[in-house]
Amino acid sequence: MHGRGPTLARLDRPTAASTTLAVVADLHLATASRGTWKCFHRTGDRLRAVVREVNRLAVDGLVLAGDLTHTGRADQYDALRRALGDLVVPVMAVPGNNDLRAANPLEGADALHGFAPGDLPQVQRFGDVTVLGIDSAGLGAGKPPRHGCVGPDQREQIREIVDDADVDLAVLHHSLADEALVGGRGVPDPTALAGSDELAELLDGAGVDLAVSGHTHCPALGRRRGLREIVAPAACSFPPSFLLVHVEPRGTTVSMVPIVDRLGLEEAYQYALDGPDRARRIAEAFTGGYLDRFPLVDELDDEFPTPSAPGAADLVRLPR
Repeated sequence: MHGRGPTLARLDRPTAASTTLAVVADLHLATASRGTWKCFHRTGDRLRAVVREVNRLAVDGLVLAGDLTHTGRADQYDALRRALGDLVVPVMAVPGNNDLRAANPLEGADALHGFAPGDLPQVQRFGDVTVLGIDSAGLGAGKPPRHGCVGPDQREQIREIVDDADVDLAVLHHSLADEALVGGRGVPDPTALAGSDELAELLDGAGVDLAVSGHTHCPALGRRRGLREIVAPAACSFPPSFLLVHVEPRGTTVSMVPIVDRLGLEEAYQYALDGPDRARRIAEAFTGGYLDRFPLVDELDDEFPTPSAPGAADLVRLPR
């Protein structure tokens, strides 16, 4: 199964009986805000588009990779819950730093449990793929850290989980990869994840094949301590899209699924150009030919067609 957009990577691992996951990061749902490079005034539309596409693609599960809301307010979680109520597939969620920005971060923790029952870290089975959800935002810390952190207590919990379960894929909000690898063309990870070396070494040593994260807002491929990582695009900002991770016996194909039409893409592009340095660099990377490098890695030996589906070409023909 493939999405309508370009292929980000084709990997020889993980492998499993045919299973497809949608991975959505950085919705930044804001019910009473407008503008900025995150296109707050469109976030409700983006969320509804995600739900429609996920249902249409009939995936085995939806994984939400954090920053579901913009500030973790109750009205934002209420809107999120209403929209996700139309899903026909199981859901797993991990928190992002923005999900815990409310005056009482524990309110965000309580709300998030509606999408990730129980405490993190946890494992959930989708089809033939086992996913480990990790809290990199400090949801369980009482007072979340300013930047991402996976501390020794959570790493010990993760160690116990991976000792008992064969985990194929780990999902967290903050990127594990080195700054130079994120974004492909010098788009930096905005915050360093404390404990990333130790976590990546733990996961790699346990045989976890792939980590998936968000936070950076730019689709990318990275590696940390031997662990390969896919960084998901943001649903809210340029280019508005999510990932389709299709696992089969020969390997894994990761593709992007656009969630806007041409006008929506142009609007997001313009907001990015008018935004902060990171947003501009993401937009300029795409118009500068970043998409031409896709797939960023191809480890499968069959003939690979150049993507020509609607949405793919548009990402490289935007006005400079």
